[in-house]
Amino acid sequence: MAGPVAHLSVSELAERFTACRDARTARQTQAIWLLAKGHSFAEAAAATAFSERWVRRLCERYNAEGVEALGDRRRHNGAAASLLTPDVLERLRQRLAEPPPDGGVWTSRTVADVLAQDLGREQVAVQRGWEALKALGWSLQRPRPRNPRAATPEAAQAFKKSWRRPSTRRRPVSRACRSSSTRWTSTASA
Repeated sequence: MAGPVAHLSVSELAERFTACRDARTARQTQAIWLLAKGHSFAEAAAATAFSERWVRRLCERYNAEGVEALGDRRRHNGAAASLLTPDVLERLRQRLAEPPPDGGVWTSRTVADVLAQDLGREQVAVQRGWEALKALGWSLQRPRPRNPRAATPEAAQAFKKSWRRPSTRRRPVSRACRSSSTRWTSTASA
């Protein structure tokens, strides 16, 4: 296989390589740039820390697609959202304005149950309920802890009387060890 097709000149590839902010795109551009300068696949692979096989595949992709073939293309691998579409999220936003069916607070589980009911499914994963809440801008809410000094003097006294704390009295340290088969022995030398 020959080198890369001249989609860009060697100087344009060099400028593109130095201007890259993404490391993956920079390394791929560097590999194509080195091949365009006349280096072998093995040399380009050694300089960019890619395998020689990957440099060959990258060159084939560059020849077929041009400059768009370079860079991180993983973000285009996934499919579009099938469950949490904008219209489903809008219906959920309206439903969250009302109290939950159990009368408590909205949780990932209750949101997942409402989504399952709305979509006509048997169940929806709890994780999807959490993702829906995050997509709508909801956050985890916890009550602030109360200050213990906020208690009335009577409540503080009642708590002190009912609170069982360990004794502060020190237990005496025994210098002698008691053996079950012999008499008392002392650790001091005679």
